[in-house]
Amino acid sequence: MNLPSYEAMMPAVLKVLADGHARPLREVFERVCQHYTFTSEQLTATLPGGRQTKVRSRVQGGAIQAS
Repeated sequence: MNLPSYEAMMPAVLKVLADGHARPLREVFERVCQHYTFTSEQLTATLPGGRQTKVRSRVQGGAIQAS
């Protein structure tokens, strides 16, 4: 299964943040991952630079856009 795009992940990120409470990025990341039930392979796939995972980058980008 391919990873959802940044845009496709936004509804899940917004759902986590919908109650208006500030949440640590780690919690947002964990809840989005639970929503999608990513495989370990998907969770460890990194961006070309190798320093950040693709999933974390997409969740972080969505959380920043939502704030």
